[in-house]
Amino acid sequence: MANRRKDIVMPEQSAGMGFQIRAVRVKAFTINEQSDGSPEAVEFSIQLQHLRLADTEDWIVEVQVTMAVSGAQTPVAELTVDCQYRLAGYKLWLQQQPDLVSKPGTLPTGLAATLNSISVSTTRGILFERLLGTQWQQAILPVIDPVAFQVMES
Repeated sequence: MANRRKDIVMPEQSAGMGFQIRAVRVKAFTINEQSDGSPEAVEFSIQLQHLRLADTEDWIVEVQVTMAVSGAQTPVAELTVDCQYRLAGYKLWLQQQPDLVSKPGTLPTGLAATLNSISVSTTRGILFERLLGTQWQQAILPVIDPVAFQVMES
């Protein structure tokens, strides 16, 4: 069971903390091949959410991508992917942060950006593969700066 928490990123170093990709899962994919418009007019919306699996050192970065033609109300395509990571040493790192012990949804800044980058890149590759053979395969997938994502209140 996942604990949903507001993402908090901290500048503390993540020394001694390593990570490993545990799984990549496509949770949902829909495409509307009947949509009007051209691939050049497609706009992308990308949302990330960090979920910590209760009582483990496993985290999920959920990436949701929505493609829509500018001005259209119905999306061209939507893809949701979960990238699951094992953060070895996370519990020890958290214990070493006295101000954060009561906030187990916290990640070190650099590690959060790294997980975001890997997750978004993985999702871009899956989206590219899923769009092959459709009228949308020529849509230019955006390159994303993982640090540019904003922390949102849940």
